[in-house]
Amino acid sequence: MNPDSQSSGDRDRRPAFDQRGQTVGVQHNAGGDLIVHAGAPAVDPAVAKSRGITDPTAPAAGSVAASRVAPEFGRWYVVFTRLVDLAVLKTEEIAGSQHVLIDLAAEFARERGRAFWHQATVYGRIYFARGPLPAIELAEQVLQRASARGVRLAVGVAVGNLEPADDLGLDALNGPAISTAARIAFTDAAIDGVVIAPKVEAVLRTLAGASGYKIGKLQSEPVKGREWPLHVVGISPGNRGPTPRRGYDGPAEGQAVVFDIARFSTKDAEKQWDVVQELRRRVGTVLREFNLQPLRQQGGPWYAPAGDGGVLVFPVQGPGSTSAFPVAERLTLLCSEYSGVELRVSVATGTIVVVAGQLPVGGAVMRADALSAFPRQGEIAVDRAWLTATGMPAPAGWNEREKQPDEKAAKDAGAVILVRH
Repeated sequence: MNPDSQSSGDRDRRPAFDQRGQTVGVQHNAGGDLIVHAGAPAVDPAVAKSRGITDPTAPAAGSVAASRVAPEFGRWYVVFTRLVDLAVLKTEEIAGSQHVLIDLAAEFARERGRAFWHQATVYGRIYFARGPLPAIELAEQVLQRASARGVRLAVGVAVGNLEPADDLGLDALNGPAISTAARIAFTDAAIDGVVIAPKVEAVLRTLAGASGYKIGKLQSEPVKGREWPLHVVGISPGNRGPTPRRGYDGPAEGQAVVFDIARFSTKDAEKQWDVVQELRRRVGTVLREFNLQPLRQQGGPWYAPAGDGGVLVFPVQGPGSTSAFPVAERLTLLCSEYSGVELRVSVATGTIVVVAGQLPVGGAVMRADALSAFPRQGEIAVDRAWLTATGMPAPAGWNEREKQPDEKAAKDAGAVILVRH
C-alpha cells in the first residue's frame, strides 16, 4: 500500500519518524493504539527486501519522505489471546474478562518501548509486536497479568506480513499469520499457556535473549479436523484471581456468521496471501451490496476479519437483524464461483456481549465456529435451534443435505447442513 495514496486523515494516524526512519512519537487510532518509541525500525527487514530497500532503517522510497510510514503494512509477530471459558462464562463474566484485556492493552501501550498494536477479536484480543522477543515477552505478560485478574487465556504466537483491513470502518490488521496464531491458540496445548508456530521458534532459537524461555519440541495438535505444528513455551500463568464481572452494552443475543477457508494451511505462503486477498474482495462486495456500513452506525452488525476468514455478528432485532442468512448465502455463492476460495460458512444464534463499543464476544460466535467444521464449499451449516426459530424446514432455495459420512457428527453437534437446490 502506498502511503501517499491515503487520505490526510489516514496519514495523521501514523507515527512520526526522524530522518533515520526511527520513531519519535505516539499516535492513537480509534480501533486500537499504535504505540511507538525512538529506536523502532521504520521498515521491517523482510518488507524492506521485498521493496528493494537496502537499509531497513531508512525511510522507504516513495513514502512521505522521512516523516511518515504506514505502520499497518509489514511483518508483525501476532500474539492471539482467546478466552478459554467463553462457552461457560456468564454474560457479566465475559464482559469483565473483555474489560481486563482492554485494560491490559492500555497498560502495554504505556509501558512498552517498541512498536505495538492491538485489536479486538470475537474470541478475546490480539496484540502485535515487531520482533520475536518482544512478542514472547508480551505473550508471557498478558497470560500472567490476565490470570492474576481472574481471566484464563490460551495464547498462540505466529509471524508474517499483515496489511490493513478497514471494512465497516474497523481499523485492523489482517493476513495469514493471524489465522495461524488463532488456530494454535485453539489447541488444548495452549490452554493456560503459550504456544508458538515453528517459524517463530526458528527465529527465537538463534537469539541469545531467548535462552531464558524453555521451548518444547515440535508437536502437532488437532484443530478443526487437522493437525497443527507448534512448540509449547514453558510459561506458567501463575495464580488466578477471582473471575471479573462487569456490566456490558447490549444486546445480549445475536446471530453469528462464521466463515473460513478449508485446507488453508496446506497452501504455500504465496497462495495463502492470494486467496486471502480474493476472499477479502468478495467479503467487501457483500458488505457493500447489503449496505452494512450505515447499519453499523446504528449498533450492528459487527465484522471481524481473521486471516483466512472472519465473523459477522448481527442483532436479533432492529437494523440488520434479517441479514444474517442472506449475507451468508451471498458470500457462499460468490466464493463458489472461484475455486481458490473453498469457503466453510455457518450461522448460529446465542449470547453476545458488547463491551466498550468493541466487537461482540460470546456463545453465538463459539457455536457458529464449532459448526463451521462441517460444511463443504457451497454449503452452509446452521444451528438447528436457529432453523427451528425461523419456522421453516429450510430457507428458500435450500434443502437439508442428504446423509454423508460425517452426518452423525454433524447431527450430534446440532448442525443442519444446507445445500442449494
